[in-house]
Amino acid sequence: MGFFTPAWNSDDNLKSIKAVEKIIDKNDQKKLIKIAHKATDSHIRSLAIRHINDQNILVDIAKNDKNEYVQLEIAIKRNDQILLANMAKNSKLFPHEGLAGRAITYISDTSLLADVAKNAKYENVAYDAFEKITKKEYVSANIVKDIFKNAKHLDIRREALSYIDDYVVDESVLVDIAKNDGDPDVRSESVKDFKNKAILVDIAKNDGDPDVRRSAVAYIDDKFVLEYIAENDKNDFVRFNAAKKSGHTGVLIDIRNNSKDKKLVELATVELMYYHD
Repeated sequence: MGFFTPAWNSDDNLKSIKAVEKIIDKNDQKKLIKIAHKATDSHIRSLAIRHINDQNILVDIAKNDKNEYVQLEIAIKRNDQILLANMAKNSKLFPHEGLAGRAITYISDTSLLADVAKNAKYENVAYDAFEKITKKEYVSANIVKDIFKNAKHLDIRREALSYIDDYVVDESVLVDIAKNDGDPDVRSESVKDFKNKAILVDIAKNDGDPDVRRSAVAYIDDKFVLEYIAENDKNDFVRFNAAKKSGHTGVLIDIRNNSKDKKLVELATVELMYYHD
């Protein structure tokens, strides 16, 4: 008598799926448990697991079957939010294989979604978690601020900043970012909607990064402040922007005549064509 291979363990994947679906239709728990333990194909084991009702059996399978797809199905069946978050963050499978994204679908705990947004190995997984947070009816400003401050992927921090800029009323959050964040690009981006002009002026005068000062200058309308910056800033590009905006021809002439940057000399020359020097 030859060795018998059950249909659910066939090398033909479609045949295996059809066999398992028949067992599911009969709700034959004993056979489903056997398949979950013994099927060669992890996807077939996962399919069986989706329909097993005994939580103790699922725990036992989880201890012994370390396949990520199997682990995911068990986490979903048991609504194990912590395991789902860990799988979304740390899956060794590439995101296009769907495991991390499917895990996020089943995470309802906002703090765990935030953990994924901050710490996921892959940026698009972190983005999916952040997007799910921001689609909730109520979003805690503190959670978004925490993601902004601690996300490992820069683009996720920028997404959080954009959300803060659009929806968080407390401008002190943006002020703190503009003055204290370690990334100059993020500081530059945070100044664009400041209503507190005094703080904007302070940043334009005193930030240690010239690109941040230039960004702040773009949103200042006070001619006297702009002239002060044009005359006193140590960076010629900041001086040029302030001079151009305020119409300070003296500084533009100085830049045209003395700057060592050829591009800046050209810009100042073109700008001065609009004036009589």
